[in-house]
Amino acid sequence: MGFPTDMFPVLFTIPRVAGWIAHWVEFLADSENNIYRPRQNYTGHSKREFVEVSKRADHKHETDPVTSKKNKRREAAQQFREEGK
Repeated sequence: MGFPTDMFPVLFTIPRVAGWIAHWVEFLADSENNIYRPRQNYTGHSKREFVEVSKRADHKHETDPVTSKKNKRREAAQQFREEGK
């Protein structure tokens, strides 16, 4: 197309800006959306001491999935799965 090589970063960035703005607008419109801070609902351990592999126990820990208390998309997907059975 004849664009100078110096223009490539600009040409590749311009289309991405539309996506970034769409994410930002969606984030502002939906208070339950976690686009920018996906770990804000993390309920796991905050800090653990390092244990060498040779000294670790062989059992596996049971973990609960980290879920948002209010998430329209997750609830809709779960309902869709249950209806499909």
